[in-house]
Amino acid sequence: MRNGRRDDSYQRWRWQPSSCDLPRFVARLLLERRRNKRLMFVGDSLKSMVWLVSSAIPSRDQKSLAKFVGPNNSLNVFMAAYYNAVVEFYWELQLG
Repeated sequence: MRNGRRDDSYQRWRWQPSSCDLPRFVARLLLERRRNKRLMFVGDSLKSMVWLVSSAIPSRDQKSLAKFVGPNNSLNVFMAAYYNAVVEFYWELQLG
């Protein structure tokens, strides 16, 4: 039993709006399309996105991935040297 549940089928659930076909997220493709660019996400539920993007960097290139954390862990900046791409995540609980 993991996480207090006997089954783990919920881990394969996929959220998708009705009448909308969402393509599978490919982190490496995100970095490739952001080559020589900067991208910033702002919101309150970004931790999984941070992990997905950082997992796209092959282990041999991990040394080319720089991470900077701002005050109160509200700003995470990933700089992927191989792609010359910067992806920033700004955590803000109260938007508006």
